[in-house]
Amino acid sequence: YESFDTETTFKIQPEPTRSTELSTLECPDQGFVSATARCLFTARDRFNNPTGGASDALSLVTLATDASGRFVNAERSFVTGSVGKFQVLVKPDTVGVFTLRCGGVVTTFDVLETPVDASLSTLVCPVGVVEAGSSVTCFITLKDDSGAAIGDASATGFLRSTVKNSGTLPLSSISYSGQIGQFAL
Repeated sequence: YESFDTETTFKIQPEPTRSTELSTLECPDQGFVSATARCLFTARDRFNNPTGGASDALSLVTLATDASGRFVNAERSFVTGSVGKFQVLVKPDTVGVFTLRCGGVVTTFDVLETPVDASLSTLVCPVGVVEAGSSVTCFITLKDDSGAAIGDASATGFLRSTVKNSGTLPLSSISYSGQIGQFAL
């Protein structure tokens, strides 16, 4: 009968650290002054796996600066039901290049003056009685001061932050119809 050492040692390694090279930060190509821009940060580890949860949202370092270099508030939150996905909301208030840094990843987008003339733009909904619980599709047509239809998919963020449901809550179900200036909600 031979004796052998039954003691085994092993090392517990901490959770993989986030990789700034593999993490991504996606923002719209354009934003509008005073409109909320929604960006998506996806945290990935060194093996390209999504990493992070709700408890990481507060520790996620996020800095936003406008064209003059002034800091702008950036709200971040974990995307429920996902791993490693965080929504970052910023509201630029000046025209120019906007810079967002999140989790070590940097991106920029252009912020434009809002060219929409609310008095010429329209909102059209079906007329008549609607049964409770059913859905209704309405259309918004954005126009500039000359009456020309303006806006493409990049204006969706502007509309989502501007159009309110019952006057209080932002309406998130706005989509671009594919025609300049036409949006469905």
